[in-house]
Amino acid sequence: MENSIRILILEDNENDAELIERELRRAGFTFHAIRATSKESFITAMKNNPDVILTDYALPGFDGLSALTIARKIIPDIPVILVSGAIGEETAIDALTSGATDYVLKHRLSRIGPSLKRALKESRTLKEQRETQAALLRAKEDWERTFDAVPDLMAILDCKHNIVRVNKAMASRLGVSPVEAVGLKCYNVVHGTSSPPAFCPHAVTCRDGTEHVSEVPEPRLGGIFLVSTTPIRDDSNALVGSIHVARDITERKRADEEREKLIGQLAAANRELNEFAHAVSHDLKAPLRAVAVLAEMINSDSAERLDQEAREKLELLKSRVMQMHRLIEGVLEYSRLGQVEGIRTNTDIRKVVERAIDLVVPQNGMVVAIETDLPTIICDPVRMYQVFQNLIGNAVKHMDKPMGEVSIGCTPVEDGWRFYVRDNGPGIEKRHHERIFKIFQTLKPKDETGGTGIGLSIVRRIVEELGGKVWIESEPGKGSTFFFTVPTSKA
Repeated sequence: MENSIRILILEDNENDAELIERELRRAGFTFHAIRATSKESFITAMKNNPDVILTDYALPGFDGLSALTIARKIIPDIPVILVSGAIGEETAIDALTSGATDYVLKHRLSRIGPSLKRALKESRTLKEQRETQAALLRAKEDWERTFDAVPDLMAILDCKHNIVRVNKAMASRLGVSPVEAVGLKCYNVVHGTSSPPAFCPHAVTCRDGTEHVSEVPEPRLGGIFLVSTTPIRDDSNALVGSIHVARDITERKRADEEREKLIGQLAAANRELNEFAHAVSHDLKAPLRAVAVLAEMINSDSAERLDQEAREKLELLKSRVMQMHRLIEGVLEYSRLGQVEGIRTNTDIRKVVERAIDLVVPQNGMVVAIETDLPTIICDPVRMYQVFQNLIGNAVKHMDKPMGEVSIGCTPVEDGWRFYVRDNGPGIEKRHHERIFKIFQTLKPKDETGGTGIGLSIVRRIVEELGGKVWIESEPGKGSTFFFTVPTSKA
């Protein structure tokens, strides 16, 4: 049974109003009734937003049909039931035609309960229908706005190649309004042909009933398009057409062609650079070897005739030749990075580090400790060895303590590993932290350290090619720690 119904009773006879309320309670309704006896009080009572109106047909200076007209203006869907002592058939028909939900005679008030139930049910149904219709209308309007807002060229086509609808973007390319496009043959206006061309994806969809995607050059539409056609079926699953979507990919195709051209040019430039580096390396190494051999011959053949100053100059000459040789090798190695794809394999990093320690750490004056477990990762072991060789060698080269200390370890981080090489050397001012990774940059004269200024540049390039990053934390007098990360996905 209905709960908390708000009922507006328009009745000038108090006894009749009480009879109506009594009959409604007997029918099982729980309600709150407001009684009006005139036009003015009726209009005031309507502000309470009643759920239903029960009105006498005839009142002094007012009547039920007038009340019905006023009620429909204020609350269009409200049920209105006429309750009258005597009403003719013609009057009853007029009332129902005017919008009354039902009528009940006062000497048959037992009908008012069923009549009210039916009226409330019809009111709810009507309200739901209107809400559904409003929702459908909003959805249709939203779809139309979306359809027209899409920058891709969209058309709905039937299987006879007639245009059913186009969005604004398609209409603009066709040079017509969306309304003018309806009914035109798509192959006429799009391809400029008298029948569908063989490559037409819509024609293929209409033949096999499946979605198709293809790149289609369309000079009449002004470009190259990625065209997709999706089948449309009716309620009986019969194929009736397709949704035709064309995305202009002209600029993308041009960009792809330009990118491929640039990639080709870059590859050619890299090959030329690599060949040049090898040629220069060969041309420079040959005279260096000759100078080294000549210096050794002078030192060997004329040792007794050379004074101390001459011997020192010969040693300086040989050290400069070796330094030049290392510089050439460093440049050549730097140029190779990125040229050849390394072999990625399951690599025990501890073994890589131990190999680097054996090669670059002197037997005396240095203590090297591997502080943590080192992982086994998939990577190019040669490149990883180069990283640790350069970092450990850098610590050894610049050590200013009688007993140098180098610590190596790693910690797991999100999506990879963070390695470190720490030393107790002289440290580096913060203003040089970025500079040291640039090629040919050293903080001391190359004669003092024997360095080339290329090692840390190689470290950075290898690490960045792995998708990681490298940096230093250091202060003068407090040693240095080099960190680098290796993402698991790129290792």
